[in-house]
Amino acid sequence: ETNIASVWALPEVQEGHEAVVITPRYERTTLNDYWEHTHDVENTYRLVESLLKNTWNYGNPNRPDRADKVLKIDPQRVYCTGWSMGAMTSLWLMAKHPNTFAAGLIIAGQQRPADVVALAKQKVLIITGTLDDKATPWNEKCVPVWEHAGAKVTRPAEKLDPNLIFPVENQQKLTDQVDGYLGKGGNITFLTFQGVDHMNSA
Repeated sequence: ETNIASVWALPEVQEGHEAVVITPRYERTTLNDYWEHTHDVENTYRLVESLLKNTWNYGNPNRPDRADKVLKIDPQRVYCTGWSMGAMTSLWLMAKHPNTFAAGLIIAGQQRPADVVALAKQKVLIITGTLDDKATPWNEKCVPVWEHAGAKVTRPAEKLDPNLIFPVENQQKLTDQVDGYLGKGGNITFLTFQGVDHMNSA
């Protein structure tokens, strides 16, 4: 599941899309299915906040050409993603700090509709499976709440075929389908894979 974020740290990805990637690992549950959360959730946001100050020095004092390297992050291009508990945490952070994140990729995560109304003004791609009996129904409950709050939600009746995921080198058909839905102009796009349960959605 750490690959969901760390894939953007791969050298070949960084070469075309340079980015600072943060992948927190928690030693306990940060947010559970009863909507209870620990201080780790807000501490994660504080970490993001501190990075956005662009004062983190990661230089190497032993190399003159790298003696004073400071992270430079564009505050207009901060994105949030996660799977399962990470997705629930991402939804919570985006809802509570709507001016921080430009967009989010949510995989198999859910929140109570009343807690994520603020997402109606944000860009979000949500991915679930038809056999996920938590993430899919809870996000379905959120759709009318988001639409009532002004969101344009793309929620196709057609389900995605998980067989198109592999081989990874040949995902063009799936990519075209997803891009097609993203191109419909909705700020929230909610897609579901046929026959996929919670654990296999990773």
